Amino acid sequence: MKYGLVYFDKTDNIGDDIQSYAVMHFLPQIDYLIDRERMNEFMGDIKEPVAVVLSGWFLHKKFNWPPSKDIYPFCTSLHFSVNDYMGIGYSFLDGLGGEYLKNYGPIGCRDTSTLEALQKRGIPSYLSGCATLTLSPREKKKNDNYICLVDVSDNVYLKAAAEIQGTGIEIKRMTHAIDYAKNPIEWQARISKVEEFLDIYQNAKCVVTKRLHCALPCLAFKTPVLLLLDTDKDDVSRYSHFVELLNVASTEEYLSGMVDYDLSMPPKNKENYISESKELAEAIREFISQTQNNQLKNSFQIWNETDDTCIIQWQKDLSTRAALYASSQVDVLLRKKNQLEADTFKKITEMSEQYEQDTTVLKQYLSKQEAENKRLNNVIIEKTTDVQRLDDVVLKKEQEILRINHKIQEYEQNIKENEYELLTVNQILHKKEQDIEELNNQITAHKEEIDYWKNILRQVDTFIKYKEENSVSWALFHSKKFKGLKVREKITFIKKIHKKHAKENRYYLEDISAEINNIPNLNSSVYTD
Repeated sequence: MKYGLVYFDKTDNIGDDIQSYAVMHFLPQIDYLIDRERMNEFMGDIKEPVAVVLSGWFLHKKFNWPPSKDIYPFCTSLHFSVNDYMGIGYSFLDGLGGEYLKNYGPIGCRDTSTLEALQKRGIPSYLSGCATLTLSPREKKKNDNYICLVDVSDNVYLKAAAEIQGTGIEIKRMTHAIDYAKNPIEWQARISKVEEFLDIYQNAKCVVTKRLHCALPCLAFKTPVLLLLDTDKDDVSRYSHFVELLNVASTEEYLSGMVDYDLSMPPKNKENYISESKELAEAIREFISQTQNNQLKNSFQIWNETDDTCIIQWQKDLSTRAALYASSQVDVLLRKKNQLEADTFKKITEMSEQYEQDTTVLKQYLSKQEAENKRLNNVIIEKTTDVQRLDDVVLKKEQEILRINHKIQEYEQNIKENEYELLTVNQILHKKEQDIEELNNQITAHKEEIDYWKNILRQVDTFIKYKEENSVSWALFHSKKFKGLKVREKITFIKKIHKKHAKENRYYLEDISAEINNIPNLNSSVYTD
């Protein structure tokens, strides 16, 4: 049995490749890569059934439905979108397109919106979940400390950055946006890119994302994840059912803090997806096992008996309907275009008339402006001359300032030298003042001593004078009274004096010495000297 893998060749979302990668691990080998948008054109190398797990998002080119008869499909994890550019909507699931699904039913639906669309048309179906929930955990690294922000707004990034500031946690900002239409690469390189993304998600501390096929692999890896779902902007039908499996909040709820989700210590994921993941994986393995044993259901033979002409006609009808819708849309667009051109022509005409008026006004203004410019040029010339003159004055002033500064430097140097000399003089004066103060203290002490001795001398003089006036010597040599006496009277006078001092038995000088020694506080050494 040969096996084919469905992928979207010109995808702009790596989530499509992640879904194909999840299915790829169930296949024994990949014999064919089948473009999702051209499955009706697929042909094997030889006429034989090719087993294909038909899953993912369907479909842009809805007029290419149903797939080729060479494909033996297991229809699970399918999402049918009502949105397209051809106006077909869900009508490709009616008629022959619906018969194809009934033939290969029951159909595993990725979400409840798809389940409701199929059941409404009587197509046997059940809720299978997404194939990305079956991804096996990858190698876990212990040293990584980062969170992932995948296709979130700048405001979400700023809030997250503020929340983990100072924790040492890194932010990896990523996007699922790619452009394989303009920049195609080989499938093996695309696989490597998918694995690079999945490794990052596996080892992240937590993930905050707007992408469904980032959130669901994180569930499979048990990486804490928060899905931001904005019902006013996002295709809610794609997320139906998965809001029950994930931690979900709107962008506004996250930014306003209404959701309790700590990025540094994120809560664990819900675990109600586990049974769904196991059942889906088991169903795919059962399909692979049957095909390896060449056990094909009768549905394959029944569909291959369908008239190719009917299929081609049905696809032509879809194409015709799409063409008519496109034609009507083109007609509407052409009407809008013609009206827009008429409105534009009218606006251009009005603008042209206004332009002519504005041009006249502008010319008048420019004429005045030219005259004003000439006047200003003359003023500029005058001012330039003044500026040159002032520059010369400034130059001279600057030279004078330099000279004055030089003088100031000299004066400052002299002041410094004089300050040093003044300091020396002040020190000398201070020393002299201390010496003078000491001399004054000595003079004061000597004055007190001199006054003391003057007082002593006055006492001595008084005593001496008293003694002299009462001594024989004084009588003989100095007394005027004695000199006026007669000889006999003189002898009598001397005898009287002598008699008075006879008892003391001292002479004149001895009397004086004795009296001096009796003077109080008299320094004998001084007297002796």
